[in-house]
Amino acid sequence: MTQNLVLDAILGLAVGDALGADNEFQFREEVQKHPTHTMPKEALYTDDTSMNLCLLDALVDRKTIDYRAIMDNFILWVGKGAFTPQGKAFGMGITTMNALKRYAASKNPLTSGSTDEFENGNGALMRILPLSFYLYEHYDGDFLSSPEGFQVAKTTIALTHAHPRNIAGVTIYLAISEDIIHARLAKGAPLTFLQFRKAILKGAQRSIEFLTKDSLYRSQVPYYSKLLQNPSTKKMHLETFQEKEIRSSGYVVDTLEAAVWSCLTSSDYRTVVLKTANLGDDADTVAAVAGGLAGLAYGNKQIPTEWLKNMVDVDTIEALSLAYQSQLKFLKQT
Repeated sequence: MTQNLVLDAILGLAVGDALGADNEFQFREEVQKHPTHTMPKEALYTDDTSMNLCLLDALVDRKTIDYRAIMDNFILWVGKGAFTPQGKAFGMGITTMNALKRYAASKNPLTSGSTDEFENGNGALMRILPLSFYLYEHYDGDFLSSPEGFQVAKTTIALTHAHPRNIAGVTIYLAISEDIIHARLAKGAPLTFLQFRKAILKGAQRSIEFLTKDSLYRSQVPYYSKLLQNPSTKKMHLETFQEKEIRSSGYVVDTLEAAVWSCLTSSDYRTVVLKTANLGDDADTVAAVAGGLAGLAYGNKQIPTEWLKNMVDVDTIEALSLAYQSQLKFLKQT
């Protein structure tokens, strides 16, 4: 029986995004006075989901990775309100906007991303999840073992965020999602919490080992040290952290840590996204990044039906996800 892995992942991401939107840029202390418990009516997904839809649409349309098509879709999103729930783009990050301005002027997607150390936001991390399926399809489920596969990942990340720290963090996320796909295919069904945890630890460990071997990224690995495992306990350091020790800012390191922490300290999809949505600060993106992983692991059946009913434009998310899934040979074989 075919598993709807693309739909599981993107719907999981979009629901997290919409759930955390009202808490974006709010102090955690204020959010915790009136925490989010459910999806508000007529909830809107934000830039996180829109940029994923831009990437999905380019993959569906071109049936390959086309960097110019991806950037053209980002321009349509910002300029024309394409890939948005109500025809109007909102929530765009400054680094992403600056990259799109450079692309609009040069028409060169390979030189548009920022290499500035102080522009290491989460704009690439939040939009990258559809690439996991492309990489799995074209590089035998192990993009890190293929120089070309890693180059595709690196270039797609660098369209907007080209600093090595961003490339390192998003590579870790892609490796984690790749191991979740492996686990889903091996089981033929959604994962248990323990299986999800195992995939997270495996993906983080092998990607960090890969990055450590490269002189350009070795210096960035210490920034992600909380994702390393304690050799004696076999636990990721993040698993031992309390909520007060987790930062949920738009800095790529903070967002990745908060998302992974939530997945490792929650046992189901609902808990993952509510926990991240109630962290405040860049709550929508953290919940989207975590929700994408949790949706991919647990399947969209764990998403409350009422939440989906309360979201605007779920049909577009479903249609694009299923359209891309239909093109993937490795999913047709499950």
